[in-house]
Amino acid sequence: MIIVSFSSSDTTSSEAPYSATSPILTSTGQPTSSSSISTISCGSPDKSDEIVDVTFSPNRTFFFNAPFDINYMTFFKVRHPEYRRIAYRVSLEKSEKSTIVLPESNGMMEEKDWDGNVKIGYTEFEFDKLNFKNDSITIEWVNIPKEAQREAGFECFAVWFGEEVTPKNHTLKVQYNS
Repeated sequence: MIIVSFSSSDTTSSEAPYSATSPILTSTGQPTSSSSISTISCGSPDKSDEIVDVTFSPNRTFFFNAPFDINYMTFFKVRHPEYRRIAYRVSLEKSEKSTIVLPESNGMMEEKDWDGNVKIGYTEFEFDKLNFKNDSITIEWVNIPKEAQREAGFECFAVWFGEEVTPKNHTLKVQYNS
């Protein structure tokens, strides 16, 4: 069993709801603060347990539709079997001028969560077909150990995605419709 102790810096800035610099939230949805110190059980990753399959909607291509001169937020769905808890992390491959934002790049789904929404959007930009052709979204996921405390939240991601675990992954191509 792995126990993690952490303390975090004060994150009391008032950012826009979909800012890439939004404060990190705990699993209860509360912002972390310098006074929050906790000891939690992350559980022990089981290397012999095959990582569950996950599906996405959309499955191959994520479309952003015009107009692009506004701030816009939408989501894509992550679906998984109900018998396992999973943690996922999302990363972006962005063009130089891309303004895609991902408010929360990490997430968890409990056993009974059939699907979850991952928020994604963009801040206003001037679209140019030549400069926006290689954007993509990569989602990686792992099983969460059964004995991990439900309150473990995002503090355990370093353990769950550690070197001894090879996460499954899926990439969505981003396409812009003008």
